[in-house]
Amino acid sequence: MWITGIVLFCLVPFASLSTNVALIGANGNANMAIYLAANGFSVTDFGTSIPSAGTLASYNAVVLLRMDGNSTITNWVNNGGVLITEWSASDWAVNTAGLLSASSASVGEVGTGTSVTFAASALGNKLGAGLPNPYSNGGATEFFYSYTGIGAGVEILATRPTNVPAILGGAYGTGYTFVVGYDWADGFPSTSSSSGTLLINILNSGMGGSLPAPANPTSVSATYNILCNGASTQLTANGAAGTTYWYTGSCGGTQVTTGNPVTLSPATSTTYYARNYNNSQFSAGCASINIVVNPRPTVADLQATGTGIKWYLNQTGGSALATSTQLINNQHYWASQTINGLESTARFEVVVSMTNP
Repeated sequence: MWITGIVLFCLVPFASLSTNVALIGANGNANMAIYLAANGFSVTDFGTSIPSAGTLASYNAVVLLRMDGNSTITNWVNNGGVLITEWSASDWAVNTAGLLSASSASVGEVGTGTSVTFAASALGNKLGAGLPNPYSNGGATEFFYSYTGIGAGVEILATRPTNVPAILGGAYGTGYTFVVGYDWADGFPSTSSSSGTLLINILNSGMGGSLPAPANPTSVSATYNILCNGASTQLTANGAAGTTYWYTGSCGGTQVTTGNPVTLSPATSTTYYARNYNNSQFSAGCASINIVVNPRPTVADLQATGTGIKWYLNQTGGSALATSTQLINNQHYWASQTINGLESTARFEVVVSMTNP
C-alpha cells in the first residue's frame, strides 16, 4: 500500500470645547489669570507645580510659561490637549518632548519690539486677528528661539524678520501644540494688550474647532490580503494622524474599531476604510483595502494516493471523518485505504499546514 500526503495552502480559487485653561510655569501668571477670567475662560494657576494626570485631564489647554514640562503633559497632549508655550518652554516641547518635528535653538535678544508677521493661512489669520500684521510688543517681542529641520505636518504660523520661524503649530496624537518661541508673556498686563490678544486668539483657535482637519490616510497595507475563513490579518493605515477609525460599507459607514494597526478576522471578503480623526475633526476621506476571504479547506481537499481512502484523527481506532469536516491548522490526520472490502490497519500520517498567501 502506498499513500502519500500533501501540505494544503489556502489559495485564491470640530465641535466646540469648554474653556478650562491651566497656567504652568512662572512669567506673568497672576495678571494672565485675571485677564483670561475677564474674557470668559476658567483658569487655574498651578505656578511651577505640574498637576497630576488626573487633574490635568479636566483642562483643555495648558499655557506652559518659561519652564520644562514632563511626560504627564506629553501624554495629555497626545490624548487631545492644546499646549501653548512661551520662550524656553518651546525648547522643551520641540527638542525634549518631540511634540513637533523640528529642532530648536535660542538666539537670545533680537531687539526690543521685534516685529512678528503672521502667515497668510487660515490658522495664521486666526492668530493675527485684531493685531497689526506684522505686530510688535516692546519687551514681549524681544527674545527669540529659532527653528530648523521643520518636518511634515508642522505649520509655520508666524515669522520674525528675514522670514525666520517664530510660531509653529502641529498635531501630536489627538492634541495640538502651538510653539510660540519668544517672550510674549513678559510684562503681561491684567488688561488688554497685544500679548493678550495673541493668547486669546490662540486659545479660541485651539479650543473652538478651527484647527486644520487632518489629511486623509495615504493608503492601507495588510499582512495578508487573502485569508482562509477564520484567519486574521493586521491592517495599517499609512499616513495616520490622531486616531484612526475603521469602517466597512463606506468611508464613515459602519464603524468596526479604532487604532492603528488593528487585527481583524473577517468572515467574508470585506473592504475596510481608514479615516483620520484629529483636532476634533475627521479627514475629508478615507484610504481603503479589500481583504479576500476564501472558504476553509475540508477533508475533501486532502489528497492521497491509494484506493478507498478514509481519513482519521487517530493513528488507530476512531471513526472516519466526514468529507465536509473543516481542517484544522497543524492538525495530524491519518489515512487508510480499503481494497476488496478490507481496510488497512496501518495508517499514513500527514500534518495540515494552512498558510495565507
